[in-house]
Amino acid sequence: MSNIRGHKVIIEREYTYYFTLLFWFVLGATVGASGYKAYLMGMSLLYDEPITYLCKNNTVYEQADPVSTVYIKTDKECIEGNE
Repeated sequence: MSNIRGHKVIIEREYTYYFTLLFWFVLGATVGASGYKAYLMGMSLLYDEPITYLCKNNTVYEQADPVSTVYIKTDKECIEGNE
């Protein structure tokens, strides 16, 4: 088989060619997946709501989840006083 310029085209069908192709595919998929995970971590760091704290009777209550209305009692004391 020859190309447009008349040069002979050699198609490699050895196992080293397929292993090399598989290696680069796996490496690309790994780099892509880790980059996507880093992107998601960065977006959650920038745009997620922070956990809030509530101070009542000199006791600090921490929000269980950033979007939850459940607060958990902690061992910390309020510096601001009663609110």
